Amino acid sequence: EAEEKKAAAAAAAEEKKRAMTEAAEARRQEAEQKRAAMTDAAEAQRKATEEKKAALEEKRREAEQKKAASLAAAEAKKKEAEQKRATAASANQAEQVMKKAKPGATISLFGFGAPTQSTDEASPTPTPKPIRPSVAPRQVSAAPRGVPTISRWRQNRDGSIAGFISGSPNFKDGEAITTSPITSEGVGGAVVQTSSGSRYFLEEQSAEDAKSASGLFGLFGGGARTSAGVKATEPVTSVQKGADAAKARRKEAEAKKAAMAEAAEARRREAEERKAAAAAAAEAKKASMVEAAEARRQEAEE
Repeated sequence: EAEEKKAAAAAAAEEKKRAMTEAAEARRQEAEQKRAAMTDAAEAQRKATEEKKAALEEKRREAEQKKAASLAAAEAKKKEAEQKRATAASANQAEQVMKKAKPGATISLFGFGAPTQSTDEASPTPTPKPIRPSVAPRQVSAAPRGVPTISRWRQNRDGSIAGFISGSPNFKDGEAITTSPITSEGVGGAVVQTSSGSRYFLEEQSAEDAKSASGLFGLFGGGARTSAGVKATEPVTSVQKGADAAKARRKEAEAKKAAMAEAAEARRREAEERKAAAAAAAEAKKASMVEAAEARRQEAEE
């Protein structure tokens, strides 16, 4: 009977041990499942954060593109309005200058109201009489070294040449000028000389270019002389310099504005990245604390 009791006690102990082992294994598997679930949840949250960040970045890029397009359109409209205003102001100022000009005065038809200068004459001289040049100029294939080129030109009634100069040390390329009368016929592809010795290369042009030049310089009456006896000379660029300076200041202000916007956007992105990193760190810490608590619970039960 004693042996039977001993055997029964041993069997009961073995059964209890087996039950405890099974319970511990069940708890271990449950903890692993919870840990896996938490890991999956953390990964899902990380992916969601990255997707949200990517969506925000895409929206930011779209906003920047829209802003750039809007700025470009506004700048184009602004330039168009400025060109219209400048054209109207130039025409009005030209009319006022011509009305107020004294006989024999030397002015610029394009640098309206600015101090004038000429590559041909340094001071006012008597108005030259219209000439009728008959000498054919020397034609060349290209402008000789040091000789300025005049494009989109036309010859005025007094023999002077009106057009747009390039290659001159005294004027910017593309400036409109009117020379003093030349000593020969105005022929495209030829080098002409004024009565004071200045030489210019007249660029060859099509009939359409010639018509365009005639229309442009016809604003001033079709010739170098006005009804007041005013003689046209090459322009001074003070008005153009003022416009260039204003344009440079505007560009500088726009560049500063763009730089400030970029800096603000960089700070915003940095703040978002720090926020996302902090959220990920907090989630990882929470998962670690849960795992540690579960490990302590299992240790206590065992």
